[in-house]
Amino acid sequence: MAIGVNGEIIVGENKSWPVVDGRPTDEDALGSALDQAATYVLLGRRTLHEAGADPDRVSGEVVLITPRNTGLTPVLHRQSVDARIRRVQRLLNAVPDVSDIATSIPASVTFDQVADGSLPEAARLEAFAEVTDELGRVYEPANCLTSCGFAWACRQCVFAAADPALVGGTVARALPNIASLGRVAELGRGAPPSATEAPAAAPIERAGRLYDEVMAVNPGDGRRTA
Repeated sequence: MAIGVNGEIIVGENKSWPVVDGRPTDEDALGSALDQAATYVLLGRRTLHEAGADPDRVSGEVVLITPRNTGLTPVLHRQSVDARIRRVQRLLNAVPDVSDIATSIPASVTFDQVADGSLPEAARLEAFAEVTDELGRVYEPANCLTSCGFAWACRQCVFAAADPALVGGTVARALPNIASLGRVAELGRGAPPSATEAPAAAPIERAGRLYDEVMAVNPGDGRRTA
């Protein structure tokens, strides 16, 4: 929402999490709300600028409306988001131009076969894998599965390749330049790493040794030692 106050436009957001004794119960939620409000401020200023109006009419201060303590009484919190606006602006300025991306893609790379409902599902999935292999693919289970209609197809691709992304972005980021989960297992057993694998190989090998120590059992109990 936006509130007009003495000719100034103030962005406001309603949030369900409470503020108890003057402190938010969820610091991450507060940060996300302020980032979102900062984005609204920036977009509002751009809209006014394009319309020939003064963009500075949109205030750099925003209002959050949250419950007070454990009751339902709403309370207003006014806070400056100028630094967050500058951060959002830098992020948006770093986004590549869509036309530049489009012209860099070979004309032979299309989603025609992917969208062709007359083809078998396996053929369409294979076409999707080929196109996304060419263009690049980022799969994050926690986000993709809840927000993207292509998530099932990306999941199939990373599952078939045993891509570390299958187990989540946190793990994948800890395994830079490791091609597959199978390769992780090899490095965990002490396989020599390539030059590109070396940064992640040492902690993987340590984890493998710790796993072996934990899983080791007495040889006389009928089970093989790790």
